[in-house]
Amino acid sequence: MAKYQIRLNRWSEAEPYLQQCFIDDSTHVWTLQKLLKINEKKTSWIHVVNLSERLIRHDSDTARHEYALKMAKAYYELFQFENCQKTINQYIEYFDNEDLDEIKILERQITFARFAIEHPVPYNPKNLGEGINTKYSEYLPAITQDNRILVFTRYVDRSKSFPSLQEDFYFSEFEDDQWNKAIPLSRTINTEQNEGAPSISANGKVFYFAACQRKDSKGSCDIYYTYNRGNYWTTPKNLQSVNSEYWDSQPNISADGKMLYFVSNRPGGYGGKDIWAVHIEDGQVVGNPYNLGPDVNTDGDEMSPFMHFDLTSLYFSSNTNPGMGQQDIFLSRKCNDTTWTQPKNLGYPINSSENENSFFVASDAKTAYFSSRREDGFGEQDIYQLTLYQAIRPIARRIFSLINENAPESDTLYIAIRAEGRDSAVQVIAQEESIQIELNANQNYDLVAYAKNSLMQSMQLNLSYFDALPDATIRLHLPKAKVGDGFELAHILFDFDKADIQSTSYFELNQLVNYLKINRHLKILIEGHTDIKGSDAYNQVLSKKRAEAIKQFLIDSGIGANRLKTHGKGSTEIITQASQKQYINRRVVIQIVDVNNE
Repeated sequence: MAKYQIRLNRWSEAEPYLQQCFIDDSTHVWTLQKLLKINEKKTSWIHVVNLSERLIRHDSDTARHEYALKMAKAYYELFQFENCQKTINQYIEYFDNEDLDEIKILERQITFARFAIEHPVPYNPKNLGEGINTKYSEYLPAITQDNRILVFTRYVDRSKSFPSLQEDFYFSEFEDDQWNKAIPLSRTINTEQNEGAPSISANGKVFYFAACQRKDSKGSCDIYYTYNRGNYWTTPKNLQSVNSEYWDSQPNISADGKMLYFVSNRPGGYGGKDIWAVHIEDGQVVGNPYNLGPDVNTDGDEMSPFMHFDLTSLYFSSNTNPGMGQQDIFLSRKCNDTTWTQPKNLGYPINSSENENSFFVASDAKTAYFSSRREDGFGEQDIYQLTLYQAIRPIARRIFSLINENAPESDTLYIAIRAEGRDSAVQVIAQEESIQIELNANQNYDLVAYAKNSLMQSMQLNLSYFDALPDATIRLHLPKAKVGDGFELAHILFDFDKADIQSTSYFELNQLVNYLKINRHLKILIEGHTDIKGSDAYNQVLSKKRAEAIKQFLIDSGIGANRLKTHGKGSTEIITQASQKQYINRRVVIQIVDVNNE
């Protein structure tokens, strides 16, 4: 009967018969081999040790190296490092070259694990409770950017007559400081087959997932997508341009919707299962999928990728990078599409001898969700949350509302924002008086805002003290442009005794050009200023040169010279007397001199 069940690949059903065979004859090699395989699948490492030991005694000498290596690995999983090393030393003469390569990796992992256990990281896991977790397995959590909806995969028993487990999606809403009881996702998405590995776009409108053995599948498992149309989900479609004839799964869409990360065992990788990515533009795949490269992928398996909302921090699991056991969680930060920082193990006891995977970090950059099988659980794998310690946190991001409190008669608000030290800027054109943007904490920004018939406003946003901000609102002051009103160009500064335009000034100057093109009825006066050093006469000439330099830039950019006047103010309007802050005085101010230019 055991052989019959094994032929049907029903190992759980075969186990009781094999155990009876073991009772009848504890030296029977075939029985020991099958029980060893079952206990490896169950990660019952103490049984793997005992069965490997018996097989070393009763099987042929040619197989001894295989069982000795299994026994050493089992001791490692049990954190019995002395016994692991002792087993390696005892059977070293039986190992072939391939075994020795694995042993080198194992000894490196022992060194890492010992150090990690001696230096544990902060760890405060909290089970999400019976509203989410059941006697079955819950895993691969995904949460919307507003942290209000949790979607995850659950193994469910669909049959009333006999055990028949399959994967379906469930979701829960966060209300009154707790997660509501999870309910199945739409039947448009959940089917009689397996669905898993959910990923939701930042706005909650697009849902990516993996499904296996469907009629339209290109491989064993494929990636699908569906749209939220308000009160229903569209029929899922196969992401044909990404899927292959191999196994493609565990999709993760970036917060900006421009990158889709996924796992595949297709050719062209570095090991068994690798993390791949593909560019997305306007919801459409652009170009071919590419491998993330050897910085992330190894000759083993890398799985469950999650790119945080900061678009930089990638969390994933690996069974090959030095770790604590089977699959450990790692963090790598993106430099460019194929260059990443060296993966960092999140440490013990976040990583243990069990499989750790399905790691998801909320948009607050502090709270993480993961699945694990632990003693305080409700059954198999449960979903937990924990607070990340500082070194493994992503760059915090937060949604800010930009409100124009002095809106002129205009329905369009123009915003340009640039991270300090970056050349590129993000341009936002909104048809409302209030818009939302997402920014990194611990980052400074340059911001320019304007509208038709309004003044222009420049400001520097210092988000270094992110947690201390009273709210997430940036209030703009853009009153209607009137003769005699003016505004300072906060990002245009000059070197000492120079009138040359710095490259860092182009960001704001380009916005000034666009502002004048939108407001063609305006004429302006460009005022140049200097610091307190130098004579009044010298400073007046220098400030005039600075104003002329700005005028010439505007003319070269298509603004009519008849709309531009210049004036040198010298050092007559000083902002600060502080010697170390004289650069602030070397600036340009724009004054409105005519609002009826035709």
